[in-house]
Order: sequence, then structure tokens, then C-alpha cells
Amino acid sequence: MTKGIPSFAKAPHTWLRSMPLKFACIDQFFPENISYSKPEGGLFIWVELLASVDPSKIFVECLKNNVAIVPGIPFFPNGTQKNTLRQNYSNTTKEQIREGIKRIG
Repeated sequence: MTKGIPSFAKAPHTWLRSMPLKFACIDQFFPENISYSKPEGGLFIWVELLASVDPSKIFVECLKNNVAIVPGIPFFPNGTQKNTLRQNYSNTTKEQIREGIKRIG
């Protein structure tokens, strides 16, 4: 760690560099009928699935395949947006991003 500069101060640059790869992998491996956010910062990409898709089932399958996602349901306590999921890309290598997105898709 560089003296005087906290390690978290450097982190956003790492996150920003991984976003284009994540977007490209989503475009390549996910079905065409989903949509997703393209944040300018932050740690998460929101994915909106078809209304008929249960993200809780995707969550269980992802865990079986060593990939972590978070169903969006808890983030909408009013019951809207039941067909969303959240992906974090802050602590993954390029290889992990590519393989993880492929497994989710």
C-alpha cells in the first residue's frame, strides 16, 4: 500500500476498467431479451429478466456453479421488479468475469 493513500482510494479505477468487459460478456452470453444497467460508477450491474423468470432459481443454480449473484427482490420491498438480479464486479479478475457471466447466461 502506498503511504498516505488508502487502498480503497485506488479501487474505483479497477472497477471502472472491468465494466466494459462485463458488458461485452453479458452481450455475448446472456439471452437477447434481457436488459441491464450500464453504470458510470459504483459496484453493481442490474439485470432485468423477462417477467416470467424467477431470479431466485437463477441464484440457486449460480451457487451450484460457484457464481454469486443477488436476486433483486429484497431491494424492492413494495413488490415491484421481481424479475431482476444484481451483479457485483468489484473483486473479480478478467477470467472470473468472463467465466462467471458465461455460467450465468
